[in-house]
Amino acid sequence: MAFKESGTHSERPQAIRFPLEFRAGTNPAGCFLSSRHRIGMMKHLALSICLLLCPLSPVSAQGRKATDGMSIEQLATRLLARLEIKARRSPPAWSVRQQAPRFTFAVVSDIHLSRTDRWIRLAMRELNRLGPAFVVITGDNVVRPTITQHRRLKRLLDQGLRCRYHILKGDNDARNYSQVFGPTHWSFLYGGVHFLGSGLDVDAEGHGIGFLDDSTFSWLRTRLRTHRDRPTLYFQHENVWPPTFLHAPRLGLMLLLQPQVAATITGHLHADLGFRVGRTYHLIVPALKNERHAFKFCRVYRDGVVVQTAEWADGRYTLVQKWQHLRFTGRHQLAQPPKGLTDYLALPPRPTRFDDNLTRRWQTIRQAVDRWSRRLRR
Repeated sequence: MAFKESGTHSERPQAIRFPLEFRAGTNPAGCFLSSRHRIGMMKHLALSICLLLCPLSPVSAQGRKATDGMSIEQLATRLLARLEIKARRSPPAWSVRQQAPRFTFAVVSDIHLSRTDRWIRLAMRELNRLGPAFVVITGDNVVRPTITQHRRLKRLLDQGLRCRYHILKGDNDARNYSQVFGPTHWSFLYGGVHFLGSGLDVDAEGHGIGFLDDSTFSWLRTRLRTHRDRPTLYFQHENVWPPTFLHAPRLGLMLLLQPQVAATITGHLHADLGFRVGRTYHLIVPALKNERHAFKFCRVYRDGVVVQTAEWADGRYTLVQKWQHLRFTGRHQLAQPPKGLTDYLALPPRPTRFDDNLTRRWQTIRQAVDRWSRRLRR
C-alpha cells in the first residue's frame, strides 16, 4: 500500500486491494457475524493506525527519547503534519485557466463550535466574499451535541451565509443531529456534477469507527447507478482512505468500481491531506478549529475541480498556494451548459444508533495499537 501525496500527479498510483472480510454478509452488522470477521477487522483497523505510525518510528536513541511518553494521538498528529500537502512557490500549470470556472463551492469541516463562535463567523464572512454557489459542511460541527448547540449552529449558518449549505454529521456531533438538521444521506446535481453525502448509521459515540446499514449501501448504489454518466464527488465526515471506520473498505471498493467517482471529500483527521487510490482521489479537509482555521475553496471546470486551501494568517483569510486536482476523465467530463441545483433526494432523517460493543472493541484496538507503537519506538 502506498500513500500518494497530492503534489505527485506524475506518478501512476498503486491500486489498493481491500480485505474480503469487509464485504461478507448482508446483515447491517454483517462484518460482525463471526469471530474470524471480528479479528480481521480489528487487525485491519490496528494495521491502518500502525501504518500511519510507522514513519514516526525513530532510528536513533535520541529519537526514541523524544517520543517516549507520547500518546497515540500525539504521534498520529506529528505524522499527519508531515503528510500534509505543502505550499507551492507558484500555482501549478493545471490550475491556471483561461476560462472562468463553471461554478464554485466550498467545503468546511470540523467546526467544533463551543462557547466562542468567532471562527465560524470569520469563515462565513470570507465565504460570502468568495461567493460560492453553496457550502458543504462535513461534520463534527459542535463540541457538545445537545439540541440547543445544534440549533445555535443552525441559526448562525442560516443568518450568516448568503448561499445555500449542505451539512453532514460527524462522530462527535451525531447525537441529536437529525432532530435539528434532518437527513444525513443526500444526493443532488449541481452544474452537471453529482454531489453525494452520507454518514455512519451505527457508531461508538465520539469515535467514528462504525458502519452503514445495508439499506444505506443500497440507496448509495442506486444514486450512483442513476447518475453513472455524471462526475461524482462523495462526502462524509469519516475517512474512506485511510480507512477510519469498519465499513470504509467496503465503501471504498464500491466507489473505486464506479468510474464516475472522482473523489471522496472528508474531514475527521483535522489535517490538510490528499491521497490517490486507483482512479479515486481522497481529499481530507483541515479543521476549522485548528490554528490555521482552514477550509477549501473549489473551482469546477469541464475536466475537473481545482481545489485551493484558505487559511487564516495575519488577521485575515488568504487563499494559499496549496492545491489539489480532482479530475473528471473521459465521458465524465462536463459537456452541457451548467445548470443550478436539480434532482435533490435524501433518505428520511434517522438518529444514529450507538453500539456499546463498538466502544469496547475500540478500547481493545486502542490498547493493542498502543502496545505496538511502544514496540516500534524501542
